[in-house]
Amino acid sequence: MSWPLVAVFRLLVAALCGAVIGWEREVHEKGAGLRTHMLMSVGACLFALIALGMHRDFPRGDVLRVLQGMLLGVSFLAAGVIFMRRGSIHGLTTAAGLWVLTGIGLAAGLGYYFLAACATLVAAATSA
Repeated sequence: MSWPLVAVFRLLVAALCGAVIGWEREVHEKGAGLRTHMLMSVGACLFALIALGMHRDFPRGDVLRVLQGMLLGVSFLAAGVIFMRRGSIHGLTTAAGLWVLTGIGLAAGLGYYFLAACATLVAAATSA
């Protein structure tokens, strides 16, 4: 299969994994839902695909910096959904879910489909 088709397939796998977790969140009327989770997963997959392409085009380049920077950005974004109200913490599960979803998107983007599927099932079951 050609690289563009592989890339599209990986993006679709990431979107599907994000949709599974996002749908579960929508059903339980949680803050971040279907679209947010799909976008997070597809975005992580896209960064993985960019890192793979970068490695192909620039073999001496540091691919891990792309992934490290993306994870740092997602961690910052996830931290933004955590807040404290009346002595209790809200949004921590949402933040953790977005962080895990980034890993799922990265797994799909790097071609680890089975790992992405298993992590999706575990995350969806944990959130329920």
